[in-house]
Amino acid sequence: MNSTETLYSNRVCGRYDCCFSIACSRFNSTQFFRGKMLNYSQNGLYFEAGSAIQAGTSILIRVLKNLDADTVPEISEGFRSMALGEVKWCKEFISEGKTYYGVGVRYYWPDY
Repeated sequence: MNSTETLYSNRVCGRYDCCFSIACSRFNSTQFFRGKMLNYSQNGLYFEAGSAIQAGTSILIRVLKNLDADTVPEISEGFRSMALGEVKWCKEFISEGKTYYGVGVRYYWPDY
C-alpha cells in the first residue's frame, strides 16, 4: 500500500470529485483569494490555490461556478455552496515550474 492509498483508507467519509472555482478568505477578513475545489465529502473539502494557508486557520469558502462546462455537476451528500471550516493541512506542489498549494479543510459543524 503506497502513501496515497494509506491516506484514502483513513478517510471516514467518501469523497466526491468536482471542479469548481471558489473564493476563500480567512474568517472575518475582507481580503479573498481564488482557488479550485477538486473534491468534497460530508466532513470537508480539498482545494488548490496559489498561496499557502497555515493549518489551524478558520476559512470561509464560497463556490463560484462549475469549471467543467461539459458536465452538470452531481451534487452529493456533503456539498456546501458556502462553508466555514478549519485548514487541517496545506502542502506545496510544483508542476511545470509553477508552485501551488493543496489544502485540506474540515467543516465546522453548528453548535445547536
